[in-house]
Amino acid sequence: MKRITISFRIALCLALLSLCGVLIARVFGMYPDTQNIRLQGRIALCESLAINCSMLASRGDFRGVEKNLQAFVLRNQDVRSAALRRGDGEAVIEVGDHSVHWKGTDSGESTETQIYVPIATDGRHWGNVEVAFQRVSSVGSTTQWMSPFVEFVVFVTGFNAILFVFWLRRVLMHLDPSRVMPQRVRSALDTLAEGLLVLDGDGRIVMANKSFATTVGQAPEQLQGRNASELSWIGDCDKGQLPWNASLLDSAQRVGVPLQLKTGDYDERSFHVNVAPIFGEDGKSRGALASFDDVTELEVKKYELIKMLKSLKASREEIQEQNEQLKLLATIDPLTECMNRRSFFPLFDQAWEEAQTNGTALSGFMVDIDHFKSINDDHGHAKGDEVLKGVAACLREQVGDQGLVCRFGGEEFCVLLQDYDIEGAVALAERIRIAMSEIDFEILKITASLGVSSIHLGANNPQEMLEQADKCLYVAKRNGRNQVVPYTREMESIEVDDSKIRRTKGESTESSHTHIPFPAVASLMSAMAYRHAETADHSTRVADLCVAVGRGLMSVSESYVLEIAALLHDIGKIGVPDAILLKPDELTSDEWRIMKMNERIGVEIVGSAFYYEPLVEMIRLHKAPYDSRGDVKRLPTGDALPLGARILAIADAYDSMVTRRAYRNARSTEQAFAELRRCAGTQFDPELVERFIEVISDKPQLTQAASGKMSRQTAVQMATQIEELARALDEQDLSTIEVLASRLRATAACAGATDVERLAAKLSECATASEDASDIFELTLELMDLCRSAQRAAVSSVPLSYNG
Repeated sequence: MKRITISFRIALCLALLSLCGVLIARVFGMYPDTQNIRLQGRIALCESLAINCSMLASRGDFRGVEKNLQAFVLRNQDVRSAALRRGDGEAVIEVGDHSVHWKGTDSGESTETQIYVPIATDGRHWGNVEVAFQRVSSVGSTTQWMSPFVEFVVFVTGFNAILFVFWLRRVLMHLDPSRVMPQRVRSALDTLAEGLLVLDGDGRIVMANKSFATTVGQAPEQLQGRNASELSWIGDCDKGQLPWNASLLDSAQRVGVPLQLKTGDYDERSFHVNVAPIFGEDGKSRGALASFDDVTELEVKKYELIKMLKSLKASREEIQEQNEQLKLLATIDPLTECMNRRSFFPLFDQAWEEAQTNGTALSGFMVDIDHFKSINDDHGHAKGDEVLKGVAACLREQVGDQGLVCRFGGEEFCVLLQDYDIEGAVALAERIRIAMSEIDFEILKITASLGVSSIHLGANNPQEMLEQADKCLYVAKRNGRNQVVPYTREMESIEVDDSKIRRTKGESTESSHTHIPFPAVASLMSAMAYRHAETADHSTRVADLCVAVGRGLMSVSESYVLEIAALLHDIGKIGVPDAILLKPDELTSDEWRIMKMNERIGVEIVGSAFYYEPLVEMIRLHKAPYDSRGDVKRLPTGDALPLGARILAIADAYDSMVTRRAYRNARSTEQAFAELRRCAGTQFDPELVERFIEVISDKPQLTQAASGKMSRQTAVQMATQIEELARALDEQDLSTIEVLASRLRATAACAGATDVERLAAKLSECATASEDASDIFELTLELMDLCRSAQRAAVSSVPLSYNG
């Protein structure tokens, strides 16, 4: 059974005291007798009626008397009937059912319901006016069995009881708990950083400390007496589920309950609530003590961190996707959408190994568009681009998924066919030749020459097989073009090179049996790109220049070696310290001495990796001056230098001049040409300088690669570094974050990405100072945004045509 509250018991006592006061007033006559007052009023009313009736009766106007009696009965609700009776007892006039209501009295005197009023004429008694009334006690009473006084007593008692209950509840809410709680205890509670509420058994606030009051924006006095459940708690939880209400029900503690409270129009606070019941001396729960730990800032940071983690994940996925696109673009020729040389060579090596191991067929052919230079000269490079696209589309359509199509360079394409013998390859090549002659380019038609070779025709490595196909191509062109020529043993003695460029003494145009596996070259380039993307980009551009200049001067195998030499000529920079390699400013003389060590390191790396002397010599001598008279090192000079080294020297110098550095601007193409000509005969081979200028002038797109835009390689490297940053952030590895941020800063500085450099420096400082994780998250996300922008720019950038 529920316990009766103190306020209700006090109110009941007060109501009973009020009743006692009314009864005492009645005993001492202080309470008016309403029944007697009503009776006297009736008598006075009847006497007034009798006077009127007497006057009318004396004149014999009984009709007027009757009307007067009728009006009297109708106007007075407590009158039942009325009559005029003579002295002899004869009823002259009756109004209402008088015979029923009039009982008369033995004494002839008036009573509560029967009132006599005598009438006299000429001083003699004439008769009586009789009026029958309702009982005085029943008039105005709500019940027939209760007198008005009793009704009054019941009403006063009940009303006072209800009024006192509400009044006492209101008053008791504002009782000052400090009167029962020592000031030292209250002061101690006010010093607590967490909010504190002392609640009574009904969940009302008995005391709130300053911390809670300040949090909710109200004074402690305003909170006292309010039900804690009526505060602006946020959420759909039932009031009975609030922790203090639940604790009052089962007298159990509640620990770490999360709640949110609205403290203003827009302000919301989050709390962890702990509740402990307060027990009385009888062991029963009398209230509860609730503490409120304000975790709003922690929740906000937690929410922000969750958002950042989601953004971080999304950014990482987007960066990975864009990296894959960039890597794919790095394998595709942008104009023709065929494979490029550097993606083709590793696959060729793999196919060669599989064919050698399994004893299966492997064939391929070279395709050269006849008289392509005249198409560029007569119809412009735009038409030349259209022809290249058409030829590439034709090759991809005819080959399908049976083989690989590579744009080998300029107007040359290479097709590799697995499980094709020489006869099958020749048949496919013939179909392609016919299909190409049927392509409609509106104002012109084209033909092509094709040279076919196979793994079983004596080639010792992939490059020798390409060399054989190249010789067939040479024969097809010499014999009138527009034909397919398969390789035969009789072609071994053919020399493709008809150039006048002087070679070193004893330098052969024939290929060596030694093969340089391109996957190993690609691995070294990946290592270089990881250390310094700008150097990797430079090496790639130099390789493109070397291949373009060497075409027609060197065999396919020699051009392959030259391309590898160009890709690896700066590989020694792997051994240069980051402080020098990644320095954005100009190097000091001491730093230059260390930097120059990369030449020796590079020669050692290439020599130990491939054991191929022509490649090593090409890299070792590409810095040697063409005219080295007086050189104490006694290096080869002039035409004694390998042809590849002479070409590499010019391409390396040219790309360095036209590439912008953080400490100097790039030279224009014309300025670079002028510098090459100035150094011709001393530093560079003069004949090769002129050939280089002629090739570059005919292929202006080659100079675009060294523009100020961030390269794809740099964008990929920066994205990879940021991916590693995000991974370290997931693991909360601040030391790794600091190292990676410093490296990213150096990479961005070399690439001229000032925004990335600034943010990376700030991130490094935050990681060093072990600052809040949210700041590190935010900086990492900003870096990812910049990285995505750089990637998108790199993905969307389409180089100019390379069709010369």
